[in-house]
Amino acid sequence: MANNSTNSAKTKVIHAGFLLADPDIQPKSEQSILIEGERIKAVSDGFIDPPPGCELIEAGVDSIEHGSFLDARSLELFIAKGAFHVPTIIAGVTVLEMAQGDGLLTPAQIEKAMIVGVKIKEALARSHKAGVTIAFGTDMGVGPHGQNAREFGFMVEAGMRSSEAIKAATVNAAKLLDLFDEVGTIASDKSADVIAVDSSPLDDVSVLQRVAFVMARGDIYLGVT
Repeated sequence: MANNSTNSAKTKVIHAGFLLADPDIQPKSEQSILIEGERIKAVSDGFIDPPPGCELIEAGVDSIEHGSFLDARSLELFIAKGAFHVPTIIAGVTVLEMAQGDGLLTPAQIEKAMIVGVKIKEALARSHKAGVTIAFGTDMGVGPHGQNAREFGFMVEAGMRSSEAIKAATVNAAKLLDLFDEVGTIASDKSADVIAVDSSPLDDVSVLQRVAFVMARGDIYLGVT
């Protein structure tokens, strides 16, 4: 499948592969590409066998989503090219839970999910240790929405500090999306986007799953008014 964005003439989005695709329907080597403008923006290659990560990073992609099978050469290229890794661990965990459930997946999908559910967290551990810039993302089209903040805990389990996971979801995500002039930090002339929780997420990052206050663009949507 190929996805694109019409927000910018300088965006290329490549989507290669899909975790739950049955090999009889989508060959493992399938790679569909849609190019728009002058810049490769993002690529989802985590579930391809073999992964095309090296070639794609060399081609100039800004990020790789999932990245479950990143190898040593891929990590070297991430650093050299300044590419972001968006691990989406919760997507892998969700499909692993589905694989362990009651008949939701085909045998081929179960085999894939059992492998990726483990490797997706291991990939973040390797990329973080190597010094790759991490951005937060969840790919929660595979599971129920509203649980996205679980990703923070999985990132910490993979070796990131709570402060690093939060930075991945704010500063780094904004930079990856070319929105850092507008969002990503609380600063003058930036969008007034603020959340609050009842205790420090630096001590327990899971509190981000229980948000007590939400302000978006200066308007309060949850909490004291």
